Amino acid sequence: MVRRIRRSTIFSLFAVVALLSLGIGYAAWADTLTLRGDVRTTNFDVAFGSNPQAQVVNPHGNGTCTPTTSNNGNVLTVDIDDAYPGFKCTVNVNIFNNGGVDAELKSTKRYQNGSLTGNNGQDDPYDAEFDYEPFGCESNTVKAGGKVACQFSVEVTEHANPNTTYRMSIVGEFGVPSNS
Repeated sequence: MVRRIRRSTIFSLFAVVALLSLGIGYAAWADTLTLRGDVRTTNFDVAFGSNPQAQVVNPHGNGTCTPTTSNNGNVLTVDIDDAYPGFKCTVNVNIFNNGGVDAELKSTKRYQNGSLTGNNGQDDPYDAEFDYEPFGCESNTVKAGGKVACQFSVEVTEHANPNTTYRMSIVGEFGVPSNS
């Protein structure tokens, strides 16, 4: 009986050693590769140029048109004083792409006195006329590091009331061009 226990112990020990050697042999012929990396995105920054120019059609009075840009270039303000029906101000300004990727004009929205306006059938006291595309630019896409020349006009219509302040803004939403 002692012999059988020894023999079975030896066989068990041999089986354990055999299995361990299989694992060691497999590990010696296996390897692991790991791929690591960091992704850093570029910046996205379109802005109006700092020196917009105004041209005024002023057939009947002394109206003025003064365009200015905000410090960060995100807002172009056009102040028109002493306007009247027929008065027209055309502003020429560059839009710069200071980012690392092309920027495309995706949409424009017009706000009047703080409310979004559209084709509601009502007569506006002024018209915002664009010479090319919704933002009046030579192209809807501004290449990374590039600029496009833009021109837009504001003309006072016969529906404007005397001694009244009208407030309007047009918001252009830019994004990365689609891959279509």
